[in-house]
Amino acid sequence: MEKMIYIFLIILTTCCAGENGSMLHKYEFSRESAKHFKLPGRLREISGLAYAGGNLVYCHNDERSIIYIVDTGTGEIIEEIDPKGKELKEDFEGIACFEEKIYLTTSEGDIYVYPLKDGEKEKFKKYKTPFASKNDIEGLCCLPEKRLLLMVCKEYPGSKKLKGKRAVYPFDLDKMELKKELFFAIDLDELKEKFDVHSFYPSSIERNPISGTYFLTGGKHSRLVEVDSTGKVLAAVKFNKNFHPQPEGITFLPDGTMIIADEGPDKAARLSVYKLKLIVNDEL
Repeated sequence: MEKMIYIFLIILTTCCAGENGSMLHKYEFSRESAKHFKLPGRLREISGLAYAGGNLVYCHNDERSIIYIVDTGTGEIIEEIDPKGKELKEDFEGIACFEEKIYLTTSEGDIYVYPLKDGEKEKFKKYKTPFASKNDIEGLCCLPEKRLLLMVCKEYPGSKKLKGKRAVYPFDLDKMELKKELFFAIDLDELKEKFDVHSFYPSSIERNPISGTYFLTGGKHSRLVEVDSTGKVLAAVKFNKNFHPQPEGITFLPDGTMIIADEGPDKAARLSVYKLKLIVNDEL
């Protein structure tokens, strides 16, 4: 039954999507349209989000390797995963889950892997990539069917040929290494000319499970950008800073519900939950 519901959602939302395939317009960003939860002080510098099953998400702050499981229906921390006292202090900027393993990335592009299976819990294993601090990696997105993680460059895109773009690269989960080819790049001139977005520094990335498009937050300037699999920009919005002062993480539930995490540099961090709009007219 659950599978049938998801198939119905895909058919309905695909039919209702804009001419350019955008899904962003199917969400209403207002105080009344979402649930907003203040998070405990432990997550004041929340960074990444990843789906954890049901209504749950994995998250972390950007300084320690402790992983938290949060209920998106209440905003409460229901579990804290401390890897056997082997807590690490790094500039962690993204989280993903694949085959019962947690993946964290640092801003320098190092990948840390931690097993979740009972009896296999050990300390993190570290994998280096060619990235450096100038790339400023922020955000991880898992593509399970491709056995890839996507890594986003907030700053230097990895090549002078990509000047004026924000680059996304694939990490091979079988070989545990960065693939050489670019996954896609976002043209900043396109963002500026078509969507009036003059500054965009990605802070997270996730694929929408209904549309298959990619959503990227821009924490520094409170942006949300949607692109297709080639990096073509489909839609973009600028958040009201009262609602989203610094969006640092994004993920989705299987039904399309969008979860956004805002860091709280001067106050409590916050989790916001936006349901996908399904009613397209008064008759439906």
